[in-house]
Amino acid sequence: MRSRPGNLSTWDEVERGGYVVVGSPETVRQRLEDYAQRVGFGLLVANFSVGNVPTELTQKSMTLFAQEVMPKLKHVNNDAPVAAGAVA
Repeated sequence: MRSRPGNLSTWDEVERGGYVVVGSPETVRQRLEDYAQRVGFGLLVANFSVGNVPTELTQKSMTLFAQEVMPKLKHVNNDAPVAAGAVA
C-alpha cells in the first residue's frame, strides 16, 4: 500500500488510475497503444513479476506479451528514419 498513491485503496482504483496495465493480450495492447498515442513512450519498462506470483505465471505473461502484444505495437512511436548523412 505504501508504494501506491495515498488516495487509492483498491486494485481496481490502481488499474483505473493508469498505474498498471493488466488484462488479456488484446486489452494490454489497446491500453499501451492508447497511452503511446496520447503521451508517447521513450522507453517502456515492463514488470511481469508482482509479489509472489509463481514463476510459471510470470513466464506465461512474458510469452503472451512477446508473442501477442509486442508484434502489434511495432507501428507505435516509430521515429522517422534519419536522413542520409545526418548525425543522430
